[in-house]
Amino acid sequence: MKTTYNLGIDANQVKFRVTVGTTATAYTSVYLAKMGGQQTKIAESGYDSGNISHKDLGEAAGLRNHYLAILTNLDLTNIDPSLWEGQIENLDISYELAGGFGGTQIFKQDKDDMKVLPGGKIVVTKPIELI
Repeated sequence: MKTTYNLGIDANQVKFRVTVGTTATAYTSVYLAKMGGQQTKIAESGYDSGNISHKDLGEAAGLRNHYLAILTNLDLTNIDPSLWEGQIENLDISYELAGGFGGTQIFKQDKDDMKVLPGGKIVVTKPIELI
């Protein structure tokens, strides 16, 4: 599902935060991608919770026409395999953006953002277009 965040053209500082609700082991990395260009890693979590506390993204006007690409890798192997399906159904990832024209907005992962791999691994990729 296409997700967009309205930045406006101001000099406001835009911030973001990622919160991962799971009992799985999680790791999150955030990339800023220019339209048709390269990606730069701008933040990452530790190798446990997947959470990223409030981080500055930059000035709103300079971020227009970019994408945030947020990747969360989850490892369910520390949980009994009979519980994996419930963990997948109850996964709750929040992506918060603030400081732009859109104010504070919280986005959630969508079903089409998630790829379940064999062996108890899940990859969630959330692209957010900055307009």
